[in-house]
Amino acid sequence: MTLKRDYQSKKKVIQSICRDLNKGCSVNGAIILSGVSKSTIYRWLRDDQRLKDHFEKGKRESELRWVSKLNQIAMNDEQKTSDQIHALKYLLKSRFSDDWGESIKVELDEKSDSESSIEAILKQIASKKE
Repeated sequence: MTLKRDYQSKKKVIQSICRDLNKGCSVNGAIILSGVSKSTIYRWLRDDQRLKDHFEKGKRESELRWVSKLNQIAMNDEQKTSDQIHALKYLLKSRFSDDWGESIKVELDEKSDSESSIEAILKQIASKKE
């Protein structure tokens, strides 16, 4: 049996997900805690711009919370430990990888075949990680 939800009940689920994000959950973890399938949540977000906006705002508020905490630690010498800073950086990179994750730019030679292109990419990535 499929349960048809109205906008307000969907919004409550999205709000619950956003609260869990603010507590430190990953997006996937927060969705699992909501009790609604991941595919359903993403369909709601795709089909309803208001829900999508609410979700994106909640994600950004969560990001702001973690960035503020990192700033607070960075500015307070009594509170600062390298473990705390590394943990907060990890949270930012894992939760908000588009903005905080590391990226590697590789160059492709259009004349190369696929196998040599892949080898070239792997060599570039390995050299940039060293």
